Amino acid sequence: MSLVKRIWRRRLTVCVMVLGGFVFATVRPAWSADKAAIDGHLDAVRHYQRGQSRAALFAVEEAIRASQGDPELRRYIAGRLADMLAEDGTPDGKLFVCRQLWYLSADDSAAVLAKMLGDDSTADM
Repeated sequence: MSLVKRIWRRRLTVCVMVLGGFVFATVRPAWSADKAAIDGHLDAVRHYQRGQSRAALFAVEEAIRASQGDPELRRYIAGRLADMLAEDGTPDGKLFVCRQLWYLSADDSAAVLAKMLGDDSTADM
């Protein structure tokens, strides 16, 4: 292959990669930091069972990532997650909540997590 063809092939490859990144960035939905929307997703997580749609789980994870620059929203999400552990819910939902609290490093949830250690069904979460 000639040098000119290789140069044009590289330029075309770079253009396609840049265009693909632009399309991904514009197609990807923006997260809304609406507390009502977060509550709706958290309610769906409470009843989550393995094998169901993980859309609500992904939405909660995205809300946690989006809250990195907003300490108030981060505290709100951590508080709601801690409240969910004290309420009735599925074991799969509670396991997900425990993992998200670990990511958040929420000190306020320590009391709820300590109660779970005393219960044989939730101690390993």
